[in-house]
Amino acid sequence: MSNNLRFGSIVGMATYTKVCRPEHFMVKYQGFGISEEELDLLDRRGVKLVLINYVGKDGVRGYLSLVRQWTKSDKRHNDTSRGADDHQRFLSIKEMWELPK
Repeated sequence: MSNNLRFGSIVGMATYTKVCRPEHFMVKYQGFGISEEELDLLDRRGVKLVLINYVGKDGVRGYLSLVRQWTKSDKRHNDTSRGADDHQRFLSIKEMWELPK
């Protein structure tokens, strides 16, 4: 398991931030996913918050959630389209706090 984050970055040692676009939205779960490998690393580093910056046609929207919400989520998907197993957990945007614009 790598010690490097692949899809986002840690800000201030407490918040993981990730940029998502419309193609990252999972209709089945009405939200976004984070790889289980990334979540394990965030948990080990003591990161508490996840900030999703959604860049859509109406501009940028921010969604805040707890790492704990993601690790407890039973919404899972294994993406094999890139040729390797990519186990992800998903959180609906209804389970996140939408930040004011």
